[in-house]
Amino acid sequence: MDKKDLSIIGDSEYIQMLEKIKKSYKDRQLKAAVSVNSEMLRFYYSLGEEIINLHAESRWGSGFYKKLSSDLKKEIPNVKGFSVTNLKYIKKFYEIYSPLNRPQLVDDLQIAEISRNFDMIFNIPW
Repeated sequence: MDKKDLSIIGDSEYIQMLEKIKKSYKDRQLKAAVSVNSEMLRFYYSLGEEIINLHAESRWGSGFYKKLSSDLKKEIPNVKGFSVTNLKYIKKFYEIYSPLNRPQLVDDLQIAEISRNFDMIFNIPW
């Protein structure tokens, strides 16, 4: 190491920069993981929806999950999670959460009240 390399060791600005970079990296890494998890949940939800909407079990029988599992493992070989059991869980996931994933009805009174609140906000002279 030359003298410039040694002078950086105790420099508080350098240490702060290093900590800032480390924190930023970890924050972005966490955001990426959350984003990936969110997208995977959307994927599993839509897969469950497709299985339900196609009436897969009644159309193709009890071997449907085994065949789909086998085919997905061949088509997407490096991905785990397409076992027969997981595919059934994916279907159940959709069944459980689909009733909760519907827009709520809002009555006319609430719509009028919401509209008035927006009018107040947009009438403020910014």
